[in-house]
Amino acid sequence: MDKETFYRRRGKRIFDIIGAISGLIAFSGFFVIIWLLVRLTSPGPAIYKQVRVGKDGEFFTLYKFRSMTREAELHSGPQETTRNDVRVTSIGRIIRRSGLDEIPQFFNVLRGDMSIVGPRPERPYFVSKNECFQGKWLTVKPGLFGLVELKYGFSDDCPEITPEDKVPLDFEYIDKYSCWMDIKIFFTIIWRILFREFYFSKMLSKEK
Repeated sequence: MDKETFYRRRGKRIFDIIGAISGLIAFSGFFVIIWLLVRLTSPGPAIYKQVRVGKDGEFFTLYKFRSMTREAELHSGPQETTRNDVRVTSIGRIIRRSGLDEIPQFFNVLRGDMSIVGPRPERPYFVSKNECFQGKWLTVKPGLFGLVELKYGFSDDCPEITPEDKVPLDFEYIDKYSCWMDIKIFFTIIWRILFREFYFSKMLSKEK
């Protein structure tokens, strides 16, 4: 049997389960600290729930640490995040830049909603407004991170990138992904996150 065919059919799910369990163990300390910081520094729940579009266009509930004010889109409706967005809290700015706000999505991976590596899931509103987020883009599970994050970083690193910037990289991943590609992306991204967290305490002290 072709190894890549096996990986795409079954191996990727095994990779996801192992990666999600390992991630939850590795980041368990951060999980507790961030949960407390979010609760103590702004009103509202620490975990934010949002509907996203998954494989084959099916909706699922995505979990992440809340990085914005509780009323961020109460009156405006869905909006893209911009650089220096006033809706982002002080702690939220730190965890968004490091990608630590995405830690709860390891639970989404365990549930089978997402993969470790893949295109970032979009909200139904943006999928309906952008044809590039339809068709081929919906043939794989969304991921915690992918080639877009490898090139541009997380949301606050380069908020001005457009769907037209992201989708070609997502399509490249969909066409070429393999076990080896997922391993390289996974460890490169994790290394970047951990390297940044050497400065986590210093950033927190500056925000106080």
